[in-house]
Order: sequence, then structure tokens, then C-alpha cells
Amino acid sequence: MNLISSAELAALRGVAESGMQTTATIMRQTHTQTDLGSADTFTAVGTVVGWNREITSNMDAIEDVGGIAGVAEAHVFRAPWGTDIRSGDVLVMNNSSFRVEHTNADDTYAVWLICALRSKT
Repeated sequence: MNLISSAELAALRGVAESGMQTTATIMRQTHTQTDLGSADTFTAVGTVVGWNREITSNMDAIEDVGGIAGVAEAHVFRAPWGTDIRSGDVLVMNNSSFRVEHTNADDTYAVWLICALRSKT
């Protein structure tokens, strides 16, 4: 038994998507073999309009980066359910790059796709 009907879920998605205003380019990594070993490149596989929010807390912000304490910004990006964003992808928004750490693609409450991001730049 479902807690909400398909029509109710569609209505919730409509409300959730109505506030999405940030355009993100989805970059996916590919590995290629070269004469010197291998090379990794990121290629644009699409764009999506979603909702980006910084969630960095004081406790999360300080990390050891090469022996120096630094800030590692944490963001959440919400995209329409069904968007093809995967762990390891990079989202580029407003000239800033963010690595997708994980998504909620396996959730059963499928209102929107939530991506946990860390600043890449």
C-alpha cells in the first residue's frame, strides 16, 4: 500500500520543481587509455535546472587539506526526479564546480533527486 497516490506524488513534484531556478551543467568523467597510461576527462552530458543550497556548518567546514586546515563547502542540489546525475559527476553552477558525493536515487519517496555536493574549486 502506498502512503500517497501517484497523482499526489505528481502534485508534490510540481510544487518542488516550481522553486528550482539554478542551471547546472552535468559533467561526467570518462577514462581513456593513452600511450602514457590513462587520462581522465569530464564531458558535459546535459543541463538541468534545480535548487542549490549551501549547508556548510562550522563543524563540517574545517578539514585537513594537505596539512593545512581549510574550508570544504557542502551543498545540496535538488533536481527533478529522474534526472541522470550520478555519484562522481561534477555539477558546474555560476562558474563553480561541485563534485557529487552521493544521491538519493534509491529513495522510495521520489519527490526530487537530492545530490550531496562538495566544492571542487
